[in-house]
Amino acid sequence: MHKKRVEMLLRRSERFLEDAFRALEDSYYDLAIFYSEQAAQLALKALMLDVLGFYPEIHGIRELLGLYYKATGDDEAKALTTEARKVLAEMERAYTEARYGPEEYDEGIALESLKVARELVAFVKSRIRH
Repeated sequence: MHKKRVEMLLRRSERFLEDAFRALEDSYYDLAIFYSEQAAQLALKALMLDVLGFYPEIHGIRELLGLYYKATGDDEAKALTTEARKVLAEMERAYTEARYGPEEYDEGIALESLKVARELVAFVKSRIRH
């Protein structure tokens, strides 16, 4: 029942990853971070929908990972949150700031954000039931 929606969310997630890479190449670091955040967020929502049958209407990547961990006990989700805590927090902040705020971002955080987003998408793909 949820399979098509899961696949749609994953396709969108992958498209945001592609957009993040292009934005990074064009030195649009704020958009690269925003797109990376969107890729990670949609991938996590696809995973939650696939594994749990729903996803909460929240946007925080760390909170989504925490809820997934609480529901499944998947230690790798907890490890991802711990290892990338600083970058995830910056990505979450950029969710709003990259569009509306005065903050400018540099290439370093954009690269880190894209790396973490790719790791999260790979993590999700390894757990999606086909």
